[in-house]
Amino acid sequence: MPDSPVQLAIAEWHNKQITGTELMRRLVSFDKWMLPMSEAAAAEMVSTGAASRLMYSQDGEGVSRLYLFSDGEAYNAFRASVEQDASEQHFLSTTGTWIFQLPLDPLDFIEIDPATPWQIGYHKEQFPRLRAMAGAVEVEQALTALRAGTAEPGSLTKVRQYEHYILAVTSLDG
Repeated sequence: MPDSPVQLAIAEWHNKQITGTELMRRLVSFDKWMLPMSEAAAAEMVSTGAASRLMYSQDGEGVSRLYLFSDGEAYNAFRASVEQDASEQHFLSTTGTWIFQLPLDPLDFIEIDPATPWQIGYHKEQFPRLRAMAGAVEVEQALTALRAGTAEPGSLTKVRQYEHYILAVTSLDG
């Protein structure tokens, strides 16, 4: 039995229990992604409060990859596969809605939980779909919070400015 929501979603997708779109939605909705960052970027984030730089890998052929980890177990599997020492790695723990709405132009792939049995990746051509899904999920979360009275400042503006609404209208005679 898979241990995390990410593992479960990927297993269900492999077993054809959910569609690729549902898998994407569940990955984008995951709220505890571990995003590796350099020590300098971590220090900058502590001092300024802003995440300014992403750490990504580029291979000998110039292919760039952003690695995302769903938990420490997934990171440890990757670290072992590349024979990296158990040195201290800094991470930004963040939401999928934040990650997948970033400008990902310099990247060729997003690798999720690499070197694990549930590894999955998205290539550059799929980034616009990930971005659109992240925007939709973020608006859905804002609508839920607005209904519950727990919305953060700016939620109403975010909902109002969302450009992909479809409004069904009907007219009754009489």
